Amino acid sequence: MIRTRLLMLAFVVLELGLGAAAAQPGPSMATLSCADFRLRQDGAWVAVHPSVIYGPHGPFAVEAGEIFRIQLGGTTNYGVKVAEILDSRCR
Repeated sequence: MIRTRLLMLAFVVLELGLGAAAAQPGPSMATLSCADFRLRQDGAWVAVHPSVIYGPHGPFAVEAGEIFRIQLGGTTNYGVKVAEILDSRCR
């Protein structure tokens, strides 16, 4: 009986975890539009108007004028490497 309950609990936890991972975009799938950002001369990206980015840790708001640079040490914005993605998609 205990074994059955533990197996059921493990299945539920696994199902919830996999379902959440499948429902959220990965960092490379983040909803970034090149039209929402402008590349500055120093290599940083600046938001040209307010927008929302949807990443693996949920949505986050970006204000006009907010600046994104290449992050050192794996730092991200809510799981999204904004400048890195913009560099690869928009340059």
